[in-house]
Amino acid sequence: MIKMIVAIDKNGIIAKNNQIPWHISSDLQFFKYMTIGHTLVCGRKTFDSLGSKPLGNRDMFVLSKKLQRAKGVKVFHSIVDCITYMRKFRDNPNKIFWIIGGGEIYNSFINIVEEIIVTHVETEIDGVDLIYFPKERLKEFVVRNTVYVQEEIPYIVRDYVLPNAEINTMTDKINKFFS
Repeated sequence: MIKMIVAIDKNGIIAKNNQIPWHISSDLQFFKYMTIGHTLVCGRKTFDSLGSKPLGNRDMFVLSKKLQRAKGVKVFHSIVDCITYMRKFRDNPNKIFWIIGGGEIYNSFINIVEEIIVTHVETEIDGVDLIYFPKERLKEFVVRNTVYVQEEIPYIVRDYVLPNAEINTMTDKINKFFS
């Protein structure tokens, strides 16, 4: 299964100067909880922002035209090659590939995912060198679950699923984390 996980501000911004523009510990813990034991798929800039190394207890795929190899990751030079590889596992419901960014990667994969976990951060980022999530596409999905979280920076986690998707959603796992 190919799923997407992202945190956005009120305007759909995911990054400023190639970095997440907020620090919310509970959301980072939620990201880890949701993705641990699975495969993360990201672009080179996102990989670099993570210290150019894989995150613990997760396989990592990096899409890049420039990067030839990196320790502990599988590098793909095209979206098509990456998708072709991931589709080999489509009959295994326990194999989850999490698309984790950045902007170009979200745009490239949003047409093939059936579920998107979105953390809506209650803030607005301004400035230059902003990277956006294609949030207009969320209109094609239905909200399966919503969790409101009161932190220093409040946020809302929503589980978006395509209307006709026949998948096991992450709703139960989301609710377990926040209970």
